Amino acid sequence: MPKEAIIKNYLDREKAVIDEIAKYEEISQNKLMTIIVERKKLMAKSTFEKTLTNIQLKGQADFKREKNKKLWYIQSKKLEELTELEEFIIKQEKKLPTSSKEFSKKTLTEKSNEIKFLFSIYEASLSFNTIMFSLGKTPKKEFDQYQSLMSRFLNVNMKIWKNDKDAKHLFSELILSLMKTSPFFSSFLQVVDENRKIKW
Repeated sequence: MPKEAIIKNYLDREKAVIDEIAKYEEISQNKLMTIIVERKKLMAKSTFEKTLTNIQLKGQADFKREKNKKLWYIQSKKLEELTELEEFIIKQEKKLPTSSKEFSKKTLTEKSNEIKFLFSIYEASLSFNTIMFSLGKTPKKEFDQYQSLMSRFLNVNMKIWKNDKDAKHLFSELILSLMKTSPFFSSFLQVVDENRKIKW
């Protein structure tokens, strides 16, 4: 174990530790120290501890306590986005009675366009999240959290839509729109249409 830092520049030391933390969703401080100090021999234990303190103060990484362990992690941009999305949904949930009244005053066309627009956001977000997870770009924890938040996003809007006096027309329009834009349903509708034209 080195008695002093092998990496002399403090920024390089911080980068070495941050890069190691980034390889894991969470890593215990003991495991991190074993890798940095004992296995890679990049710095002494005291230097490693000072480096961790600096990293935390700069907001580049943080830790949480789990029993007697310190688990270090890096707050990803995705997690920040998830926090913002959750805050947005909570505001939506609190505004529900008002939102319903505002929605009811819109014309049928305005309501229909709003539903189709918001549902397209929901669909695109879920698809993107699933693709990124499948490619290994999104951790399972973030994937599940995002799926849950998007379900809440849809549910809060559904509470407005399904209680509206035009709900029947709006959902018919939404389903028809989905059938027209989906390659599967588009082909299906084409086959149905062609069969109607055939004289038996």
